[in-house]
Amino acid sequence: MEPRYQKIVNAVSPLLREGDNLNVSETNGHVEVRECADGDSVVSSLREDDPEFYGFLMSASYRINNATGCLFALVMTAVALGSCVLIHLYRPQFSTWWAYLLITITAVALWNQVNWWCEGRAYWSLRAQLLGRLVESRMSRNELIAAIRGDAELKSLAAKLMTDNSPDVMF
Repeated sequence: MEPRYQKIVNAVSPLLREGDNLNVSETNGHVEVRECADGDSVVSSLREDDPEFYGFLMSASYRINNATGCLFALVMTAVALGSCVLIHLYRPQFSTWWAYLLITITAVALWNQVNWWCEGRAYWSLRAQLLGRLVESRMSRNELIAAIRGDAELKSLAAKLMTDNSPDVMF
């Protein structure tokens, strides 16, 4: 452990109780201590320090996560069910369990691909705005990824940010 951190640990340890989870930060000579939920120290500070930016991130993540909605899943379910019924009625020689399994797996795989594609399009439609907001908040994309990594509400956005390997022209 770095000697500076060891000094901090030695100074703070007599004040802590079992199970305490605190975020200690210093800005312009002002030391602030916040109580954190489990594993939520960086995210909670982002949420409290810039609630407008955090709200934008939540909205972006929601739009990415719900890009396809449930209509396509319902359509794929109806197509799979209809295909099974049609095979059963008009092609009895193919009316076996493996044919129904193949239809079901194909429908799920197709739904998954379309969902992935729609999420990607939703992310790319928000990307320029997101990078602009990052510049305003003086934060890099990698700092944002580190800050939102454990937040369940921003899971979809974090996943897209982590897999985005195109250059950031704004940084």
